[in-house]
Amino acid sequence: MPQKGFTLIELMIVVAIIGVLAAVALPSYQDYVVRARVGTGLTLASAAKSMVVQNAMNAEDSFARGWTSAVGSPDIDTITVSDEGLITVNFTNRIPGTSPRVTLQPRVGTVNLTAGVPNGAVNWLCSGNIAAKYLPANCR
Repeated sequence: MPQKGFTLIELMIVVAIIGVLAAVALPSYQDYVVRARVGTGLTLASAAKSMVVQNAMNAEDSFARGWTSAVGSPDIDTITVSDEGLITVNFTNRIPGTSPRVTLQPRVGTVNLTAGVPNGAVNWLCSGNIAAKYLPANCR
């Protein structure tokens, strides 16, 4: 009479395959989670970006005029804007690194944004102390 079911060796092989797949997938998943958290911070900074460009177009003496940071995320500590329009996203300890932050600098072409209507598109230069693998593609 033939036996039905799996042998012990077949079950051990399946468990080993699942273990290898988990060992490969888990670090990738953790990187993905951190990258999503950093992306959330940069998305929340988009309101500050609009405000900086609007203040520049209105020739305000401070590009930070009117900015109040109200962050409701466990991943982001603060979002600050300097008078020159530098936007700094300070992350909490849920992002690897010492005092993790990303700074966005407004530029028109290769020069910094100045008061008045920009002569071209405003782009944002990213810098900071977060590992490149956690940054969105446009910040690498």
